[in-house]
Amino acid sequence: MENKQNTISVILITYGRKEDLKSCLNSILKQEYNDYELIIVDNNEDELISNYLKESISKIKDGDEDIDKVRYYKVNKNLGVTGGRNFGIKKAKGDILVFIDDDAFLENKNALQKVYYNFFRDSQIGALSFKVVNYYSKKIERKEFPHKNKRLNPDKQFETSYFIGAGHAIKKEIFDKIGLYSEDFFYGMEELDLSFKIIDSGYKIYYFPEVIVWHKQSLEGRLTEKEKWQKILENRIKVSIRNLPWKYIIINTLIWSVKVFIEVKGDLILVFKSYRNIFRERKNILKERKVINLETLSKLKKLCGRLYY
Repeated sequence: MENKQNTISVILITYGRKEDLKSCLNSILKQEYNDYELIIVDNNEDELISNYLKESISKIKDGDEDIDKVRYYKVNKNLGVTGGRNFGIKKAKGDILVFIDDDAFLENKNALQKVYYNFFRDSQIGALSFKVVNYYSKKIERKEFPHKNKRLNPDKQFETSYFIGAGHAIKKEIFDKIGLYSEDFFYGMEELDLSFKIIDSGYKIYYFPEVIVWHKQSLEGRLTEKEKWQKILENRIKVSIRNLPWKYIIINTLIWSVKVFIEVKGDLILVFKSYRNIFRERKNILKERKVINLETLSKLKKLCGRLYY
């Protein structure tokens, strides 16, 4: 068993959501596809969730011949979304990496099997964005449908320009080629930044509704509403500077500044705090600037990509 190479690595980052985590774990462990490993990255600084996880994993291992299927890592600090994912990616043995939020769960027992076969139907597929449905409203929220045209059929697969973080899959070879997530994005917009790089490297991203994820969007472990919008504005500007020509950066900054100003009910100080933080980090941001090529820019326009908004 020690030398077994799993085809799929499921990476689960958890922070402060014990009750939601139970549903998530159960949905993964009930998968009919067996050639996978589950990597749990515990971002919690206290022991409340780690005690529950250790007990759960102990029960799993006692009843499962493949004791290496579940691997648990307690990192003793909150690495954030990108830091936690990067930690999991480094530990992963699979060729395909499946990511799911700890306040979400898979509906399909054959989800991993579907993911596996879909990747191998086209070698250019680099990422799959699952169908993410709000657990309470039973609807797909606009922000969790990976296309600017929200009238597209949510039950039909299509090529798109970005993926949704709550449930997605990425070929591990992509990270070998373009590097890991930038850890500048502690919260928000990290998926868009990586999406630009995936497409710029010649891969395709598909919306894949055959795998359904129910998302509870737990308030536990999240930023306050104002903190969230400040981070979103900062990170949207960062994404633009890191990947896009200056024309798009200027337009993006203007549009998102107005949007955030409205969302925080006219708190201009918050908007200027975002600008201040960008200015302070400008050297590092510009150092990582790698503008997408003209072919990628053209493709993003055809896919209605998020160039301006």
